[in-house]
Amino acid sequence: MNPVRAFIGSLTGRIFFLLLIGTGAAAVLSLSIADLRQRADIDAFQQERTADRIQAYVNLRQRIGDAEAHALAARGATSVRPAPENAVVSTPDRLLNRVLGDGRLGAVQAFASRTSPETCVRPEPGWPDRDRQARAAVVNQAASLGLGPPSCWIVELREGDASERIAVWAPPQAVRPRLLDPGFLLALALAAALLSLVVARTATRPVRHMAAGALALGESLDVPPMPEAGPVEVRRAAQAMNSLQSRLKASIAAKSQILAAVTHDIQTPMTRMRLRLEKVADPELRERLLGDLAAMQDLAREGLEIARDTPSAEPLAVLALDSLMKSLADDERDAGHDVVFVQGCDCDVEVRPQGLRRCVANLIDNAIRYAGGARISTLQRGERILILIDDDGPGIPEADLPAVMEPFVRLETSRSRDTGGSGLGLAIAARLARDMNAELTLANRVEGGLRATLSLPRARPRP
Repeated sequence: MNPVRAFIGSLTGRIFFLLLIGTGAAAVLSLSIADLRQRADIDAFQQERTADRIQAYVNLRQRIGDAEAHALAARGATSVRPAPENAVVSTPDRLLNRVLGDGRLGAVQAFASRTSPETCVRPEPGWPDRDRQARAAVVNQAASLGLGPPSCWIVELREGDASERIAVWAPPQAVRPRLLDPGFLLALALAAALLSLVVARTATRPVRHMAAGALALGESLDVPPMPEAGPVEVRRAAQAMNSLQSRLKASIAAKSQILAAVTHDIQTPMTRMRLRLEKVADPELRERLLGDLAAMQDLAREGLEIARDTPSAEPLAVLALDSLMKSLADDERDAGHDVVFVQGCDCDVEVRPQGLRRCVANLIDNAIRYAGGARISTLQRGERILILIDDDGPGIPEADLPAVMEPFVRLETSRSRDTGGSGLGLAIAARLARDMNAELTLANRVEGGLRATLSLPRARPRP
């Protein structure tokens, strides 16, 4: 599966994207609100500063006289100049008018309206007063620096019957929101992604451990119980899995004891039946009955064998593999069977010795039963050690290979009817292999016959 699709489909990926979208949306919303508040504060400050400029002009006019103040503004008073006659006002500025109405101007009444920024640009010598293109160029310089346009008001001052119109200018403000800054956006995305990934992996770590424990429990009931740690929900789930494991082990042990007791006790009456069948006068009938009884005894014996096939408590040990394989081949040859140890790898494996002996013995017995002999060889492939048991029998149809390692499965179409057996040998071998952290596979050989491959972990080097 594609790693990206696997990550998206995982619980970690889903939590990651939910957190990423959530934190990103929360950050964008928070910064948008902060930008609006900052803009409102800047506007309020600008209104206050503009009111101060108007107040300073009014105070100056009262000290030096109207004509002198008006002439001073025309020559270049800061932020104030006489309003052009052709100035067009747009809308009254309610905020500025509210500030100006607090009594700071005394008897002077002021009424401010916004107008275009070009109105407040002071013309240089030689500029015609109507040259709006030259004024717009000055305003555009602020935009080239990333600033908003300057603010401009036409303020009408009234004191008694006298009135005067002035243009008041406020410098441009930085209005670019932080969300439009590429560097800020990159830092925000990286921080949100990193936080989301850490939280997602931390939140799903107990679930991953539980999944690994459940898989191990599916392989063997003898795995150590799951640690009951972490959040409350994870602890409860681990307690439920451990309780299930205990109940399964108890149930299997009880059934195994019942099966062992039945198969053991049934052998006594079958032995008496054999003795009585020997007295049957008809030779043909006696042979048939004895054959059926022998088949029943084989079933009882193999039933007892599988009942005893509980997970072994034998500890793991490092074993010289070739020596064990040679010993098994010699024992079979001494019993008159065609079993040969062909090739070794001089490897050590970490296994349960008696479990490995029983497992390989069952595989050899299966080859002898259906093919008349077996060839054993060992080889190393990476960190795994392989035991190969080949025979020259009829093989097994490819579609039936997975089924033959189930208990009581015999494929009479591919194996001899005269060899007996109840299909427990391979099932027991497969269980023993799983108990040793090994893997048993069956495959048909190209040249004919069957190959059983037992893959074992290589012994770890001693310090």
